[in-house]
Amino acid sequence: MLEHLIIEYIPTQNEFYKWINNSIGYAEQYFRVTTEDPENHRWYVDGELQYNTTTEVTAATLQFNTDRDYIVRVEIWKEGERRDFVQWIVHARRILITSVSGGDEIYNTGQLISLTATTNHPCYHDWYLDGVKRLSVYETQSTYSFKVPMAGEHKVLVVAHMGDSEDRHEFTIKVILQPPLIDSDNLMIRLPFDDPDNLGENEQDVTVEVNNVHAVVGWYMYAAQIEGNITIYKHLGGQYTVTYWKKDGDTFNFYAITSDGKKYVNAIEQDFTPIFTTTTGNVVINPSTVDEFRIYSTILSQDQILRMMDILRVKFYDEMNQEISVLPDKVELTNKTVLNQMHIDTITRTAILFHDDIPSGGTYFVIPYSLDYFSRIFYIPITYGQINKYNLYMLHTLEDYATIEFSLVDLSNYYSGKEVILHITTIDGKEVFGNSFDLDSTNTVFLKYNQKYKVTVITPQGTYDLGSVTAKAMTIELYVWSDGSINLKSPQPTPSPLADFARYRIYPLTDTLSPGTHQIKLVVDAKTDLKLIAMEIYNNTGAMIAKVNKTNVSKGTTTWLWTDVDIPEKTYIKVKVYIIPEGYQGELPDPATKMYVAPPVMGLWAGLRAANETINELTNNEDEAKSLKMIIAAFITATIAMGASMIGIIPSRGLAVIVAAIFTVIAAPLGIPTGIIVAVWIVAVVGMVALRYL
Repeated sequence: MLEHLIIEYIPTQNEFYKWINNSIGYAEQYFRVTTEDPENHRWYVDGELQYNTTTEVTAATLQFNTDRDYIVRVEIWKEGERRDFVQWIVHARRILITSVSGGDEIYNTGQLISLTATTNHPCYHDWYLDGVKRLSVYETQSTYSFKVPMAGEHKVLVVAHMGDSEDRHEFTIKVILQPPLIDSDNLMIRLPFDDPDNLGENEQDVTVEVNNVHAVVGWYMYAAQIEGNITIYKHLGGQYTVTYWKKDGDTFNFYAITSDGKKYVNAIEQDFTPIFTTTTGNVVINPSTVDEFRIYSTILSQDQILRMMDILRVKFYDEMNQEISVLPDKVELTNKTVLNQMHIDTITRTAILFHDDIPSGGTYFVIPYSLDYFSRIFYIPITYGQINKYNLYMLHTLEDYATIEFSLVDLSNYYSGKEVILHITTIDGKEVFGNSFDLDSTNTVFLKYNQKYKVTVITPQGTYDLGSVTAKAMTIELYVWSDGSINLKSPQPTPSPLADFARYRIYPLTDTLSPGTHQIKLVVDAKTDLKLIAMEIYNNTGAMIAKVNKTNVSKGTTTWLWTDVDIPEKTYIKVKVYIIPEGYQGELPDPATKMYVAPPVMGLWAGLRAANETINELTNNEDEAKSLKMIIAAFITATIAMGASMIGIIPSRGLAVIVAAIFTVIAAPLGIPTGIIVAVWIVAVVGMVALRYL
């Protein structure tokens, strides 16, 4: 017949994953079971007997070396019968990269490179380019797409990991200096005007013979002033396309025209203004600032022209002195799958990206690098097929600053696996920060000290305006409610009747603890299926110092959660307990709270409390501990009473009651049960009455 003999067991979760460490070949797990007076414990793994122990506390460290599920079971036997048991299902998993693709060919600078890694189980895939982490996703198969503007050998490392299990693969990427050219087969000539020598003698006229001239290798070069005309003598028959980029102040435009006069206007801005004309024998470009000039032997499609267009223009400014235009050393654009280095135009002080640089529009992040300015990340939504312009604001390292850590508290995992973006602007709307929360659900931001900023959070279901914050060094928690809405402050919901769906106890039962390390334990008996049990512990400054939780608890089960905390002298801790039933749709319920105080160390009282804790730690048998405490209390009580009686402090008539009072004072810090103290008082009162009437 089964009985409830198990007091506690570790792990408290009956089903969990263990990740096999590839370097040592196995995963270890510690198990412990505490029972009441067993005859023996029998340990089984997958039905095979492994151990047989007879102590009340039994423990074992088991190794799992195969990628499969194990069943660990401990049976408690008494008087020849199995009386109780506990069982764990251990999902042992080993992470392996089973295949990779990409990286075998020679790439051009600016060419989109795609690498893929596939693992045997879903896990985190971390991608590193030249030692810098660029992408982290949770997948079975992940693809990292990127471009590099520098020729040479580049190392890309993918690390697949989950828990203690890890596998890695390194790609060697060879890149040569030959940028992507739209319809390069039909490109007859390409002149990037990055060198005054290209402008011809005296920087007046440039005549280019088209016949037998092919593409000029180079990167996107930036503007040079042409004082005269460029004349292209047409030696080939048939249609052709002339394209070039033109600088006009801070505007960056692309134009194209064909020999039959058909204009391919700026498909983005739709504001074409003729700046060159065609004649029978040549194409003349009037004086202008030209970036690059090309001639194609065919007519380009609108899609080809769009791919040559710039899709993003970003300018950076000093947040506190907005007249200063910042020119970063490097600017990167990234999202979950793309990393690209933007082209920096030193003349217009603009970071530029072309349509051909990214596969599509969507949510991106811009990261500028400058030794003179604090690190910031900016949220950039990009619409494909148009120019997206942004002014972004950076904070100089000489400014007074405050570091704020924003933490997303999502107890119900409402946004698990979804992108949530922290977006910060100045009060008048200037962009200063925007980034998705990382795997630790945090974002660290450098802001101008004592300056006010607006905070919003962008989620898949909408944008939440969280008001303003004044920048000071602090941690701000953003709480996710049950409907997915987000609030800057801790929710203060209407209290919920926790007793309706669970019975819980918090140990120790006493509110006063001696200074030192104590184990705080929560025991919950589920009356219904529970979504979450959580215990949070805060110190006297309000900072959380420990947190333990368990999800998906079945009705009728008992859950044990515990943690060790330190309470210095003259301080306190506060324990908060959250119990959320399955299917609960309301706001987060008020936690149950309990306060533990560590008073100053005071003579005999503190010594008795320390003796109580020492006896509890050194004695495994509860009855033995109780007897030892009774002996100590009786000895101290008798010593005090005899001494006081001998010197005449205690009158003989009230001796029994006074002895009971002394015993009570001694027994309380020793943790002697209340029932025994009450029994002593009953005997004392009865004895006193009996002596009076006999």
